[in-house]
Amino acid sequence: MWSVRLRGPQGKQVVLQIDPEAPFKTFVDLAASTLGLNATDELTFRRGFPPRVLEVDGSALVKTVVGNNDTIVVGTKCSAVATCAPAAKRILTTKKRVSTRKKAAEKAPISGVRTLQRSVGRTKKTPPRRTIAGAGHQLGTLLDDASPPTSENARDEKREDERQRTYRRSRAINLTSKEDVESSLVNAVSGQSNDRTAKFFRAATKNAVEHQYEMTLATARLNAALGHNFEIEELSTSRRVDGSAATLRVRFKETARKWKEEIVELLKNDELQAIVKYVLLSGGETGREMLKPFNMAQVSTRVFWNIARLYDGDVAVGLADLVPDEDWSFIDIRTRLLSEKALEAKANEEYYTSWKQSHVREGGSASQKAAPKQGTKRSRPGQAEAGKSKAGKEDSDVDKETKQDAAETKCAQPPPALSVKQATPNTLRGAAAQAALSRYDRSLRASATIAAFLQEVSPAEQRLRKQVVFDNGSEEVAEDDVEDAVTIYCDICSKARVLSLDEAAKIELEVDPWICANLVDIGRRGGCDEVDDEVAQITGASIATLLQKAAITTRRELADACVDSAMHALVNPSDPSAETVRKRIEKLIDEARLDEINDWMVELVGETDLVQWLETQKLGTPADLIATPSDLVLEAVGNTHTTVVSIDIVSSWQTQAQQLVNKHPWLADWRTL
Repeated sequence: MWSVRLRGPQGKQVVLQIDPEAPFKTFVDLAASTLGLNATDELTFRRGFPPRVLEVDGSALVKTVVGNNDTIVVGTKCSAVATCAPAAKRILTTKKRVSTRKKAAEKAPISGVRTLQRSVGRTKKTPPRRTIAGAGHQLGTLLDDASPPTSENARDEKREDERQRTYRRSRAINLTSKEDVESSLVNAVSGQSNDRTAKFFRAATKNAVEHQYEMTLATARLNAALGHNFEIEELSTSRRVDGSAATLRVRFKETARKWKEEIVELLKNDELQAIVKYVLLSGGETGREMLKPFNMAQVSTRVFWNIARLYDGDVAVGLADLVPDEDWSFIDIRTRLLSEKALEAKANEEYYTSWKQSHVREGGSASQKAAPKQGTKRSRPGQAEAGKSKAGKEDSDVDKETKQDAAETKCAQPPPALSVKQATPNTLRGAAAQAALSRYDRSLRASATIAAFLQEVSPAEQRLRKQVVFDNGSEEVAEDDVEDAVTIYCDICSKARVLSLDEAAKIELEVDPWICANLVDIGRRGGCDEVDDEVAQITGASIATLLQKAAITTRRELADACVDSAMHALVNPSDPSAETVRKRIEKLIDEARLDEINDWMVELVGETDLVQWLETQKLGTPADLIATPSDLVLEAVGNTHTTVVSIDIVSSWQTQAQQLVNKHPWLADWRTL
């Protein structure tokens, strides 16, 4: 027997027990008798949602029309007429009663007492019912009774929909204090309020809870993958064109007693590799963060489970195998967002470091330059005698100028700010005069700097040539003889001291540590305050002194210097001669870089002759060694027939060259022409 729930016209509900093999006519009779309806009434039966009228023959079986535990709405065709008549009668009676009340009000007043008429005000209009835009069916209506929408109706609905979208306004939520936010949040969560603020807080809380659940689920996925507590099965319900499976069913352990299933798309090895490469190339830092296993388990379960399927749950190993050329060390690094206080501390530390490097270090100072030591002494052929002669003549003058400039700088420090009591007319005039004097001194120093850059010719530019006149009257320019020299570096200030062979024999070079004070025996008493001899050979003594004031004390610092920063420290960029000074500074920096490259190549290769041979093979800079394959470098070196070089040695050259380029980025732009 089947159970069918019947709902009558007056709301009566009964459960009818009937044989599914019985004819539908029997079902109709039983329904009428059970609900107490007249057998003469023509009954209607509706089923489903929205309810549809059942129009079947009485000889049909019950099981072909209804199902077990169905709900059937039973009605009569005359019920509508029967319910309309009493309503009309009530309306007429109401009107008659109203008219009687009006006549009674119009009677003459008794004993002079008049009744004031009730003021007729504007009736309060009920707000219009909300119109639901879009297609659909209203509950309680029949699909068969609905008339097909005409073009006019569709146009009206579209116009109404556009009007609702056009005039919809968003309202702001005004929360004035922290206590207001707390109380509104509590009322929203507890259900005590239903205003706009409460709806906003409930939506925000719901989003936060969903986000937290997603993070918890991502943690469960990652733990299941690493602990091998997951099962993956290829589904045969959907397949690709080649017949392989297209979807996977993943079953993993969400909690200690609960397993969860997920359906994801199956990806092949080349597809995974393409996805990972695309994220690395176009995603930036955000994309790299999303490739971390935990974040991937949250944002892309498809890629996560496919990599876990191929690599036994270890997603990090899978990423390294899919794209082996990428550096995946960032996967194990935790992303830390610096707070506002930490950012401020970092900025202060950088400022302190730059300020500390801008001062000339004294003997015994703990601060060290970034440039590494290149050994205690280094032989270097150069124009030692010419440079030494000029630098030696100007040593005393440079010392005097340095001390005088230091005294002027100390005296020219700005006075402290005046308090209110000290701000008298006399003190204000004195402060204005002091400011004018400071500006005048600054302009004089700028003029002296510009004059030094425009007039002085560096020893590097003086080619030390002499004219030789032959018997036939012809002249030829010949180079001067260049003596050998010894270059030694101070262990405190890292400055270079270029000594002739006679001077080197008078002092002890093997002392460890070696400092500039050891030069007293040869008459150089300036110590670490003297300018760097290598810088003086390139720029001249006066320009080297100016560069030392700008925190450029060694040749390596000059090579690493930026033109803009050097201009800002030396001269006003708006000066008319600033462009000429800029070109001169660029030329000096290029000369310093060329000398540094020559020294670095000698340190890399080990022999000056081999460096010269590499220059003829277009391999004279660290950037050339990096850009050229190892076998070609070995072939170029092997043509000399004087040096035995293996492929391992060439690889070590390239490794050291790469380290130099990483430390000094300007090396990447220097190539052998």
